[in-house]
Amino acid sequence: MVRLIVTGLIIRVSSPLEAASWSATSQRRVRQLWISSSGRVSGNLANRRRDRAVGVMQKPFTREEFTKGKSTVFSTGRWSNADLSQFQKEQTTWVVKDFSPCSPMIRRTWGRFMVKRELRALLILKGIEGIPAEPFLLDVNALCYRFQPGTTLMDTPSEKINDNFFFEFEAAVQKMHQRGMVHLDIRNQRNVLVTDQGKPVILDFQSSLRLEKTPRFLHEIMKETDFSGVYKNWYKKKPETIDDDRRARLEALNRKRSFWFIRGYPLGTRTDRRS
Repeated sequence: MVRLIVTGLIIRVSSPLEAASWSATSQRRVRQLWISSSGRVSGNLANRRRDRAVGVMQKPFTREEFTKGKSTVFSTGRWSNADLSQFQKEQTTWVVKDFSPCSPMIRRTWGRFMVKRELRALLILKGIEGIPAEPFLLDVNALCYRFQPGTTLMDTPSEKINDNFFFEFEAAVQKMHQRGMVHLDIRNQRNVLVTDQGKPVILDFQSSLRLEKTPRFLHEIMKETDFSGVYKNWYKKKPETIDDDRRARLEALNRKRSFWFIRGYPLGTRTDRRS
């Protein structure tokens, strides 16, 4: 067995005579194929690295600017949840969802996982009206997106909600599903913002899932879980605007939901916030 080395390739041939038959032209052709293949591999690798870097490059501000600048914490997280801050950078206001105040164990594991998870969801849903805009990673511990003034659905009186609000909320959920995402915690009125313009914005995608990563037989169940949140809040806040078909669908979804076994926060963690 004779080994013929051609610019990084080892080609095994059966005899010296066969090796001699390799002309310079043949060797050049092999080298060209190798370079072409290497280029494609390198290009694909670069694309994957670029995709992973989305949200990290071209940040509107840095951790140092955030730390030294003027920010206001408007929600202190529980032991495993992020603090939410409002930060002004020039003429733009941002929300900073920051796990840095958590314990080192939570910050370096759960926190970093959830930051990347939520960023990925927001990037998939980018451009949909009713989804937080311009998300990026401040660093491995914090996610940022554009601030929209308003109040949570929980804190908004029914008379302050216009008649189109829940139709637009339903449409945003439909578009989210078309992008292959489910939220799974829309029933929580803290996760829905009523902007000063009366528009819905869906918040907190930490519990969201990509449909392509889940068993197909669960897809409709998870989508219906989202819609049950829309119709539940619709019925509570603006019952006079929900039609009979949606009301009947809510009743059917509530009957199915009695079999859904994942609810709430585990081990009573919902009540304890960091001081």
